[in-house]
Amino acid sequence: YAVDAFALHASGYLLKPVSMEQLQNEVDYALRGRAEKKEAAHVTVETFGEFNIFVDGKVVDFSRSKAKEVLAYLVDRQGKFQTRSMIFYALWEGDARYDRPMQKYLDVILSSLRDTLKAYGIEDIIERSKGQIRVVPEKLSCDLYRFFDGDIQAVDAYHGEYMSTYSWANMTEAYMSHISGVGGIL
Repeated sequence: YAVDAFALHASGYLLKPVSMEQLQNEVDYALRGRAEKKEAAHVTVETFGEFNIFVDGKVVDFSRSKAKEVLAYLVDRQGKFQTRSMIFYALWEGDARYDRPMQKYLDVILSSLRDTLKAYGIEDIIERSKGQIRVVPEKLSCDLYRFFDGDIQAVDAYHGEYMSTYSWANMTEAYMSHISGVGGIL
């Protein structure tokens, strides 16, 4: 039965006889994800399918598509600090050299990202330190993060598409499909 429970994305598993305390613990665990989701709704990020970010339910509009892609990449990196060159090589995938003109162009993109986030009052979702940048996962509600936390609704919502606009996201998509069994990989 354990394999069947895994296929259904069960949040827990109980064997008979079940005590009231065991049942209550499992119910509390299953409901915990729903309560956290409701509390963290100020900034919401969707990564399944296309990438989008919302502030209080309204979509964030980016003046530069590359600025949006930088944010998507930082979300994908799940709070790990990234250098400017790491961001550059992920976004341009060897199609360009990281020379002085491209460094200046990346500066323009990062500035545009900062301006967009500031305009929406969410500049605190990005942290900079020692020439590196990261997204602060605790500041947003993200389907990717809930998926990896084992949230049943997020696992069920994943249907094999993850940030489909960006080729650098293929590795994460393959990993998610593998662990969830989507696409017949398992």
